[in-house]
Amino acid sequence: MIDLEEYEIFTSNISTLRQTSKDNHEGKNIYMTNSKLKVINFDGVKKKYVKPIRLVEMPKSNDALYIGTSDDITFIEFKNGYIDKKKKFDICIKIFDSLLIFMDIVKKTADYTRGHLDYILVYNETRNPMERNDKSDVRFSESRTVIAKTLIEKKARKKFIRFGLERFEKLYFRAVYTYTEREFEDNFIAKYSTSSINA
Repeated sequence: MIDLEEYEIFTSNISTLRQTSKDNHEGKNIYMTNSKLKVINFDGVKKKYVKPIRLVEMPKSNDALYIGTSDDITFIEFKNGYIDKKKKFDICIKIFDSLLIFMDIVKKTADYTRGHLDYILVYNETRNPMERNDKSDVRFSESRTVIAKTLIEKKARKKFIRFGLERFEKLYFRAVYTYTEREFEDNFIAKYSTSSINA
């Protein structure tokens, strides 16, 4: 278990899910969740981590890191806009940069993250109603995505992971989830809303 008190870089960046989900869209702040669940603002961690290093280009980072009791550790990324190929690539870079920063801070290897760290991408369902098949560039309707989710998750007893992120499960993360805002509320926030960070 990771003890937050051992890492000032984490404790100095405590925030809420609501704050880390903020997106400025056309000059207006939009929050993908209103949850007050305490998390670590990983953008803040990244900035503090690189401060002593003189970099030409700033690394990218996931929005939040949740460290709960026992082995509940989760990276969370919020995407309010449409997720195209460029955004998918950007999400992958954020994953790699965040993992390397996290592993360096806590002095752990990928073997540890495979056993203890989950990843959640929370996306805007309205702006991403269709799934794109990258090989054939075929667009699937929203209903087809729902059917695929149902068939894969219920019949095959396997999660439906969007945006090509399934490649990271078992390689770097214990589990990977792609949730709509509603699914995130139901599957993550409802589970941890009564617990405080590393209580």
